[in-house]
Amino acid sequence: MIPVLDFEDLSDDPEGFAFALGQACREDGFFLLANPPIPPELLSRVFAASAAFFALPEAAKLPLSIEGNPRNRGWARLGSEQQDGADHPDRKEAFNIGLELAPDDPRVLAGEPFRGANLWPDVPDFRDSMLAYYAEMWALGTKLHEAVAMDLGVPLDFFAPHFSEPMATLRLLRYPPTTGAADERGGLGAHRLRRADAVGDRRRAGAAGAPPRWALDGCAAAAGRAHRQYRRLPDALDQ
Repeated sequence: MIPVLDFEDLSDDPEGFAFALGQACREDGFFLLANPPIPPELLSRVFAASAAFFALPEAAKLPLSIEGNPRNRGWARLGSEQQDGADHPDRKEAFNIGLELAPDDPRVLAGEPFRGANLWPDVPDFRDSMLAYYAEMWALGTKLHEAVAMDLGVPLDFFAPHFSEPMATLRLLRYPPTTGAADERGGLGAHRLRRADAVGDRRRAGAAGAPPRWALDGCAAAAGRAHRQYRRLPDALDQ
């Protein structure tokens, strides 16, 4: 069973929370975070904006294509991605958002990897809700790393310098419903979770146990249950 940690314990019993987090990461590599400090109304806005974007016709999404963007920003069309070693493309489409930088930012002009201006669709509240969610998750991730530091016996601000300008990606995902065709492939090929982030998050829309239709990945949060986030320990922190 995946361990469940209560975020409120980080304030009420920080040492106990840090111990439980360290144990979950060492023994399971995953944990559910109950009571995360993310406003429910913000989550509703994010999922509504995500659904509105994916409902756009392909012609409206094509100018935002990630295929012509070297900075890992924008829209990945259905079937354009494939797991290493898989014999079929992933049955999903996605949209990537990163740290908001102006086109004339020195890092953008210098061509730093994964540093670029975000691409924004003409969808009401899309930009505002996504940037607000990115900021909330950035703050939450930084706070959780204080507990990681406590468990490791290093200063609480040990990780802080590495999260001042995160490389984190907020990735919106859409998995279209299956049709039942005999030759239809699943949404995502079997794979090992190998990520360059430190503590990953995922949240999906829909009731517990329902097939995922909309998901927020990377800097986003996840859970099949209300007010819980599904978090994993990727390779960067493990190493």
